[in-house]
Amino acid sequence: MLDFSSLQIRVMTDKFSICQIADPIHIPFDDIFVFAAKTDNEISLVCRTSAVPDVCIKREDGWIALRMVGVLDLAMVGVISRISGLLAENNIAIFVVSTYNTDYILIRETTLPEAETALRDHGYDLIMGELFPHWYKPEGADDSDAGDTLGAPRRNGFLRNK
Repeated sequence: MLDFSSLQIRVMTDKFSICQIADPIHIPFDDIFVFAAKTDNEISLVCRTSAVPDVCIKREDGWIALRMVGVLDLAMVGVISRISGLLAENNIAIFVVSTYNTDYILIRETTLPEAETALRDHGYDLIMGELFPHWYKPEGADDSDAGDTLGAPRRNGFLRNK
């Protein structure tokens, strides 16, 4: 069995919401963190609380995300299983989303102290705060199209074509 205890986990500072929506047109794809899933039964949306559309069927606020730092090989087995097992032993509910590169475990904000203790006690390195990608402009930053350090213009926080 592989030892994942040296895996770094970033505790993201944004608050997240888990939603159910009726129409994918309401997915806020212009926001930095959007996870959407569509099946024959529903459309689910996980996004920053500040970006939740007004037309949700169901909505649950008060979640924060734990991001596995770095790119995880798709052949890796057991990353989520080990961490979710530790959190389950401490009665911490989770909601998991994955991208091609990494995994995110959402927990209720109120359970962060218990989650932090459980993970640190098992050797996981928790990093507090964000590390934004170069193409994103955090909320509250200057809204001008001045661009980033490479001179690339922005719109809605994202790089745009010149």
